[in-house]
Amino acid sequence: LLDEAKKHGTNTEDFARAAIMRCGCFQGDQLKIKANTKSLKGLKKTLFTWPARLVFEMNVLACTDDRLDIDFHYCPLVAAWSKMI
Repeated sequence: LLDEAKKHGTNTEDFARAAIMRCGCFQGDQLKIKANTKSLKGLKKTLFTWPARLVFEMNVLACTDDRLDIDFHYCPLVAAWSKMI
């Protein structure tokens, strides 16, 4: 998003970061509702299921109510986009 905006001469600071933040906050709020929790332990159960861990080749390094550290080793979307370039 940022790269394409720059190619078109648009100042990314005017819109992109705020839009990305708003989208992330909206999605986070939806996840909290779905998981019925504000705890990261609860969100981990809803969001980072075993199939998701396999697809994204992720390792959960630490998980408490307030902190969730994950190493992602693969993203199918990034892989697909990379093939398009």
